[in-house]
Amino acid sequence: MGVNVVAFQDASGNLGMTGSELGGVGQPMWPGTSPSLCQFGSDANQLALAFQLKDGNLFVLATDGTATGEAALGMKEDTSPSLCALGWGWGVAFQDNNGFLYLNGNLNWGEKNTNTDPEMSMLAARTSPCISKLAGGYVVALQRADGNVLLYGDLNTTSIGQGAPGTSPSITWFGGGYGAAFATAPDNNNIIDLSALGNFDNGGHQNQGLAMAPNTSPSICNLFGDAGIAFQDNENNLVLAGKGFADTNDAGNTGYKMKPGTSPSICATGLSFDPWRVAFQSDKGILWVVGRNKFVQNTFGPNNQPLPMMGGTSPSIIFMP
Repeated sequence: MGVNVVAFQDASGNLGMTGSELGGVGQPMWPGTSPSLCQFGSDANQLALAFQLKDGNLFVLATDGTATGEAALGMKEDTSPSLCALGWGWGVAFQDNNGFLYLNGNLNWGEKNTNTDPEMSMLAARTSPCISKLAGGYVVALQRADGNVLLYGDLNTTSIGQGAPGTSPSITWFGGGYGAAFATAPDNNNIIDLSALGNFDNGGHQNQGLAMAPNTSPSICNLFGDAGIAFQDNENNLVLAGKGFADTNDAGNTGYKMKPGTSPSICATGLSFDPWRVAFQSDKGILWVVGRNKFVQNTFGPNNQPLPMMGGTSPSIIFMP
């Protein structure tokens, strides 16, 4: 039936994980940062993990041995890396300690630092990039220091709007293109809205008209070939949005309360009867995983214990068949 694999920063400031014995558990993390997980390989049975160590360096592990720990690559404080599966392995994107986008992994061109790219500038403080595969390559969504949310990589560098301070975009691959979601810059009433665009919207911009909590970011996944988005609204509720929920009628306010200043993580399961999972930090500071049909997991391990999380941090979830 599959298993939920979740990585998170625990209440002691160390890496926590449930559903896998990949490694890295107990390693001290930079305060206020979050880990990233991805599946990769020809049959998606490989797992990779990335996070920022307490010493400021990137840490990456992969089950195929292509990454084995501390990478000696410095990261900007208060930022987190992003992993994705690529046709030839995995890739990681992060904000380096000079504030520029840095790419690494077993990519077709190896590592890449964008500090000499004339199309790029420094990234916004306290924001993190998000990387996804693209037909024949990769795409990264990021917020620059001027607030512009950009798509960068194996396509023309494109601005898709102005992002809210301290928030990060999310991007995923739909097979026929990409889908991206981000928190818009506050309007005159200081309202931050969810915005989404991609091939699910015929390439156009789609302001969802859904208010988001400040200092939080949405998460997007490919759900039935369309957008499945999870975010924290301005009343601290976990909310689902996107046309990927059209057939299941799951979109809307879930009724689950989230810790202010944290963000959810959504993934698809591939199961027709239970197609999605969302991991988040509850308002009580505990790791929760929820899904369709009222699936709730808030205790873990052989002793069914709750897993407290560090305030201001967010989990990452994947579903391993």
